[in-house]
Amino acid sequence: MSDSGKHDASHDASHDTDTSDSPRLPPGMHDAFRFAGAGMELSGSAIACAVIGYAIDRYFENETMIVTALGAIFGFAGGMFRFIKLALAASRESKQSDNKRRFN
Repeated sequence: MSDSGKHDASHDASHDTDTSDSPRLPPGMHDAFRFAGAGMELSGSAIACAVIGYAIDRYFENETMIVTALGAIFGFAGGMFRFIKLALAASRESKQSDNKRRFN
């Protein structure tokens, strides 16, 4: 194979990884995946904090499991805070894109 043939093959391989020809997500799906991830983060933070609280309760042999409950509450509050920040950012982005479309 000549050098020009190798060059053409490498050019074709680099063209396959080009994102301009890749299929796009339907409109709104990007936000749906973003919010789904935020929901998973919300539940994950609540569960993780509850598990840490449970471990503390077991270590100190607490009968009431109050640290577990507090861990779940604080984890949920932290996850909800992040979820609200994401929702506000998405709202701002949506308003900006609407304004750009309106004035163009």
